[in-house]
Amino acid sequence: MAADAADPLNAVLTRLGRSPDDPEAWRQLHDQIKPYVCRILARHMPQMPNAIEDGFQDVFVRLIHHCRFERVRDAAGFCSYLRRICRSVATDYDRRQGRKLKSHPLDDADAVGQQTQEPAPESAAIVEELLTQIFSGLQPPDRKLLRLLLKGHSQHQIELATGLRYQAVASRIHRLRTRILKYLQSKDL
Repeated sequence: MAADAADPLNAVLTRLGRSPDDPEAWRQLHDQIKPYVCRILARHMPQMPNAIEDGFQDVFVRLIHHCRFERVRDAAGFCSYLRRICRSVATDYDRRQGRKLKSHPLDDADAVGQQTQEPAPESAAIVEELLTQIFSGLQPPDRKLLRLLLKGHSQHQIELATGLRYQAVASRIHRLRTRILKYLQSKDL
């Protein structure tokens, strides 16, 4: 969350720490964290854009039931807590859909010791052929970006690796995804 948004958030968190039954403080908290939480959920649940609003409601309900506002020290710590709740909500949604949530760079410690199922050889061959075709139609900077994405790097890590600004990385990823989607649709996949 932006630094300039931290002061009003700190004020609301302090109010809720003193009086957890203050309905106006809850309304303010709801309005202040909604854009932040929805952005996080959108990153964790890109395959379910219609579930973002429901996910936000689930995050907010978990805050109501579990957050001890009297223990919250500052907005930064609270935002870290919010990110963990968002990750948990996204995992729950994926489980309900029968999918496993994609690995996130911050979750590498959780993945230790977990075994992954190898894809069937024919599926791997099809994916390999598609990737070869997709890569052949890209310019070198886009190839590098796609390689980093396929390795599971976050936008921040790609920003550091390429020297591009964060927003430029986000725009290029969006355009790259759009191109790949159009390519796959042209192949009826």
